[in-house]
Amino acid sequence: MTHDEFRMLYELPPELKVEKTKARIREFYSHFGGDVFLSFSGGKDSTVLGHIIRNMPEPYCDIEFVFFDTHNEDESVYDIVKEWGATVVSSPYTPREVVDKVGYPLFNKEIAEMIEAMQKKRAWVNDVSHSRRKKTKEQIERRYMLFVNSPLRISAKCCDESKKKPSKKFTKETGKYPIVATLAVESLLRMQNYLRTGCNSFEGKIKSVPISFWKKSDILWYIAQHDLKIADCYKAKITNYPLLGYKTCTLCGKDQTGCLYCGFGKGMEFAKKVLKARCPDYVKEHQEEFDNLH
Repeated sequence: MTHDEFRMLYELPPELKVEKTKARIREFYSHFGGDVFLSFSGGKDSTVLGHIIRNMPEPYCDIEFVFFDTHNEDESVYDIVKEWGATVVSSPYTPREVVDKVGYPLFNKEIAEMIEAMQKKRAWVNDVSHSRRKKTKEQIERRYMLFVNSPLRISAKCCDESKKKPSKKFTKETGKYPIVATLAVESLLRMQNYLRTGCNSFEGKIKSVPISFWKKSDILWYIAQHDLKIADCYKAKITNYPLLGYKTCTLCGKDQTGCLYCGFGKGMEFAKKVLKARCPDYVKEHQEEFDNLH
């Protein structure tokens, strides 16, 4: 798929996107003879996708929902998981055990991967271009060397241990393949993967991502149109404009859910708190440099 082709899908009206999403689900379901499941995180995106699936005709409405519990979610997420009757698969590790094993996820996946590579003194291998790898390294050398040189191990592998490995194990044990509620616009890697495979991947990393071409605003539109209850941590406010013939949904709380102590997307101030909490002596030794980090 080209970027232009993606743009055409991306700009479709949301009503049509819902129908295309249903078509991709039917295609994935049929290809594997029904041996599929929804990887249900309890977040707004997977709740929207779950609502679409539950409102499809049989047999699609009977797709199993599976929640991979990291032991590190907001309480309101667990409430949503329970309401939707998802199968719960628990991580064998506590959050502390995962962080101690692979390192702390800070900044974003790309930066965390590069910092990990620099800490281990090895090359960073990724699907991104050489120029982007060079740019990321230059950015780290300007802003993040205090973290690179610290005793704090930093990594993007936390999610692999807490969610991806349990998901792969579930697939191996049940023969079911995942349907995942991710949006391509959320990261460069997700966009690259979507352009490579489209919504349904039947080889390699087998999965369906049937709302990948949606906008974030499409998710809010769907929640408003269906008065859909989502996790309380979002503090969603649905406003009805009957004279104008539409509704809106505004998030007054979190923009997204995820592991409570994950540092991805939380910026430098959160990372400084983690570094200070886990490596206090190191921070004292480099206090001036630490204070100047912004």
